[in-house]
Amino acid sequence: MSPSASADIRSPAKSTEDTSTSGLSAATTTNGPVDQSVATASSVDLNSASVEQLNALGAGMIGKRIIEFRPYVSVDELLARRVLKRSDYEAIKGAVTVK
Repeated sequence: MSPSASADIRSPAKSTEDTSTSGLSAATTTNGPVDQSVATASSVDLNSASVEQLNALGAGMIGKRIIEFRPYVSVDELLARRVLKRSDYEAIKGAVTVK
C-alpha cells in the first residue's frame, strides 16, 4: 500500500454531515417532551375527524370514544365530560382542535 492511499489516522474522518465548530451536528433534534399546547395548522378537528385519524394521534384506540361524545365546543371537554383519562388527554391536546 502506498503512503498516499493510506488514511491519516491523526486527522478525524471527514463526514458529509454539517458540523459546527464544536463538532456537533447542525441538524439536532430534541429528545425531551414537545410542548403541544399550541394548536397547529395540521390539528385534527374533534367534531369531524375519522376514527382512524383520532386513533393515529398516539393515545391508543380513542377514536370511537371521542366520536360517541360529539359535538364538542372546546378541547377541554374531553376531560370535563370524562371522555378521556388525563394521560390520554395530555398526550393529544396539542394535536386536536374544535372548529
